[in-house]
Amino acid sequence: MRKATLAILLGTLGIAACDGSSDVLIVTPLPTFVLRTVNGSALPAIVFDSVSRRLRLEALSGTFALNTDNTFTSVTQFRQTLAGVATDRTSTCTGTFTTVGTTVTFVATQSSADCASTFTGVLVENTLTTRIRGATALFSR
Repeated sequence: MRKATLAILLGTLGIAACDGSSDVLIVTPLPTFVLRTVNGSALPAIVFDSVSRRLRLEALSGTFALNTDNTFTSVTQFRQTLAGVATDRTSTCTGTFTTVGTTVTFVATQSSADCASTFTGVLVENTLTTRIRGATALFSR
C-alpha cells in the first residue's frame, strides 16, 4: 500500500517514468518546496507573538524536501525576539511521510518546539500546505 501511494504521489507530481524495457519505475528526486507564506503572510512572517512573555517568533525562510524513500526534511530559519533581544536560529525537522490522495501525514523523528511529532499537509500540484503547532505554512516549488 505504501509503495502504491508513493507511486501515485510521484505520478501526480509528474516526475516518474518507465524505461519501457520492464516494469521498473525510474524515479527522479522529488522536488524541494520553498516556504512562501506563514498564516497567510509573506516572509518574514510572524509565527507567534506573545505580549505577556514578550516573545515573538518570525519565519525568515524555509524549505521542505520530500524524498523517494518516504522521508522528509524541513529546514526553517527563524528570528526569535525575547524581551527585545533578537536571535536568529535554524530548525531542522526530519521524519517519514505517507499519502492518501492529496493528504500527507508526516511523522517526525523527534518532536521539538518547532516540529510536532505528527502533522499533516495537503499536496496539490506544485503546492504543499502544512499545519504545524497551529501555524499554517505554504510551500511551493
